[in-house]
Amino acid sequence: MRNAEDPTDSRLALDHQQLVTERIRDESNALIEGYIRKRYVTTQMATSLMTDKGYVNKVSLSLLSVGRLLFIEKDKPQTQTPESLELEAEDLSAINQKLNEQRQELSMEESS
Repeated sequence: MRNAEDPTDSRLALDHQQLVTERIRDESNALIEGYIRKRYVTTQMATSLMTDKGYVNKVSLSLLSVGRLLFIEKDKPQTQTPESLELEAEDLSAINQKLNEQRQELSMEESS
């Protein structure tokens, strides 16, 4: 990102990584819930997994924020660029939700 000529490329790369981070968070939630239902883990283990997952998610989002500060906002703050392509948190969540729905539909079709 540091060497990207167009700041839009950095913004899009960071937005993409945020989408990936949110998708992984959602998938890991579902995985842990499945482990709990199938009794593969104890409640103590599940609590520990969820706590650790929360820390990892927080660190990932913090690193993305630092990336925005280092590679984008330093020279040209996003708030000053009307053509900014950065997606808002609500937009990212909506995209992730849509991707999850599509993935579930494909899974249902494949299992039929």
